[in-house]
Amino acid sequence: MLCRLHLAALHHNPNSDRQQATTGEGERHFIIIKPKYKPGSATAKPIKEPPTYSYAEELMTEVSEYDSEASPHARQPSPPPLSSEHTYPSKEDVIQQHQTQLSSAHE
Repeated sequence: MLCRLHLAALHHNPNSDRQQATTGEGERHFIIIKPKYKPGSATAKPIKEPPTYSYAEELMTEVSEYDSEASPHARQPSPPPLSSEHTYPSKEDVIQQHQTQLSSAHE
């Protein structure tokens, strides 16, 4: 999650001030939004220029030079999945309970 957070920040920083895209004639580019929950209403949303990925080349260079043993930060073990804290009934028990509920519903 920490790596995903860092990548999101790396992507956001150079792309946060993108200008609105323009058509070939120089007009500003919009998209029309027609929400299904509001029949008959529509709004215009400006379309921005495509994002840049200029950080990716520098990031790939850094990753290729990375030496895990020379890193000042020791790798943290991943926490166990949240579902590992719960106990679940066996598949057979769940099927048996389902069949019992079905048979009692038909009586």
